[in-house]
Amino acid sequence: MSRQHRGRPGSAIGITILVAAICAAPSRTSRATDRNPIDVAAERLISRLLDVRLSEFRPPINSDGEHARSIDPVLTGEAAVWTHEALPSAPVSVMGGRVFTYRDVPYDPLEAPVLKIRPIDGGRRIPFVIQVVFQPEGTLTSRAVLNISLPAPPIFNLRLSEVTAWGGPHQLEMSIESSVSSAQTAIRVPLPTVGTETLDGAEPLITVNVEGEILLDTYQILKPGKLEKSDDDAYPPDVERISRLEMGRDAVDERELRRISEIAATLAPKAANRYEKVEAVNSWVAGSLQYRESPSTRSPLEILEDRTGDCDDHTGLLVAMLRAMGIAARRTTGLLYNLDTLSAHAWVEVALPTRNRDLHWFIVDPTLAGTTQTEAERSSFVQFRDRILLYPLRPTVRVEGARGRSTTDVLFNWRKGELEPFTDGTQLGVLVDRVIAGVDGAFSRQAESLSASNLLLRRESSTIAGSPYLIVDRPNARERDTRIRLRLENEERLVIELVAAVGAALESETDRETTALMRRTYLDFENLFFGGIPAHRNLELVYDRDRHTDRLHTVSLRFGRYLVEHHLERILKKLVRNDILTEAEIASLSEISRVSGGRNLYILQELARRHRP
Repeated sequence: MSRQHRGRPGSAIGITILVAAICAAPSRTSRATDRNPIDVAAERLISRLLDVRLSEFRPPINSDGEHARSIDPVLTGEAAVWTHEALPSAPVSVMGGRVFTYRDVPYDPLEAPVLKIRPIDGGRRIPFVIQVVFQPEGTLTSRAVLNISLPAPPIFNLRLSEVTAWGGPHQLEMSIESSVSSAQTAIRVPLPTVGTETLDGAEPLITVNVEGEILLDTYQILKPGKLEKSDDDAYPPDVERISRLEMGRDAVDERELRRISEIAATLAPKAANRYEKVEAVNSWVAGSLQYRESPSTRSPLEILEDRTGDCDDHTGLLVAMLRAMGIAARRTTGLLYNLDTLSAHAWVEVALPTRNRDLHWFIVDPTLAGTTQTEAERSSFVQFRDRILLYPLRPTVRVEGARGRSTTDVLFNWRKGELEPFTDGTQLGVLVDRVIAGVDGAFSRQAESLSASNLLLRRESSTIAGSPYLIVDRPNARERDTRIRLRLENEERLVIELVAAVGAALESETDRETTALMRRTYLDFENLFFGGIPAHRNLELVYDRDRHTDRLHTVSLRFGRYLVEHHLERILKKLVRNDILTEAEIASLSEISRVSGGRNLYILQELARRHRP
């Protein structure tokens, strides 16, 4: 296939990214297609990437299956995930027939639409293939190395197996380096050993395919009796450095270093072993700090003096105190999930020796422990194991010792048992190309159908990328100063709002009646879908007031992606029954949903605009 997704016109994924343009590497020519095992494997993988099987609705937190489907790609079963990245553009992922992308550039890596692992997801083998196409600027030196770095959370004892790097048909030299303390595993491939290809007089390209398996141990909860009771057992060298305080890393000067050690010595006087010390210090941190957002980085003593802090502050203080006690601890960052809300979060991983001389790594979350009241409740956040914490599994690809542009495609859970191991790297390249072309083509056809059916919506702003699409925009009944708007936003969110004109407020009888209708509709949906449980970004009713006059100017009823994909028709019919919208006003959105298969409504509008004659 041609590398259209790398930036050629007509590329579904290239368009979906919605940033100015993908850093475009020149396309490679199409390869001949014959009916062979590669074709069969490609078809099956395309089918799995586009598989949209959904169960009957249940509240998102009610099961692991619903949890995984309600947000960005999460490691669930053997679901296949494809991620495309071409810096500086934001990445795009496909899983279960859903496209995930972000418009902010530069984007937050923690919010990138990549595979995410929960503590409950251990005990898995994740086949992967990573394809990197690099266009160097000038001649490569002998120092040029492709570095593919994978996060390696120690609680899973992540390892790589059966890793092979290919340059065309040939296996390449490579090395694998791991660090427990930094929780990274790197695959390094010297680039001067890789051949280049040149197309249509363009600059040469270097293409590397790396395949292998990620092995995840099950994250276990050990009874304290299985841990070594002695405090004298030494840590391995790679872990020992995070079991002691260091200047600059844990303290700003000698005075602070001494003070941290003095405080730590008073925290667990009755603790019989290191595990009890961890429990005591976690409880102390949780009870000492009141949660408050902190925009600046502070030292442990500054945090303690202020007695407030966010998750970064909680974890920083806990790590410093544990290291002062000689206990190996490291801060880790990921995401916290709560009913369709993902937010950046930090917690602590601690290592203690076991009686059989292994290391037991486990999660400690002082921030979440701070939401509880008793010692027993706080202890539950030591060896914490829940689906609400997520580790992003995002390969970081960089070329060292050379300048140029690159694109990266990653396929997780791509290999099934029917596919024999590759003996020629060209076959692997053919498979990746055909899968990407197949998925690209599927979304392009949907977009073309929307355009051909004249189902293109009007954008709120023609000049701002990622601006909402307006489905309804009309006066509210007889009011001239307020309007009813139905918008489709770039997070696949549907919003109906009552908004006053500039300088006006929602004060008329008609506006008050509409506001009451929107609140009643919100409560109906909350009871219908969530049994009265707060649904956060799944379902929100937001009142916006003028900060100077406190006059109400906008009321918004917002439906998150999960509800839009599962229950759009029920939502629209309810809005009609409650006299907020009319049948005619929802007709176009219903038809768009039908043509789009109920998913990717915003993104397919973006693609359809490009397919418009």
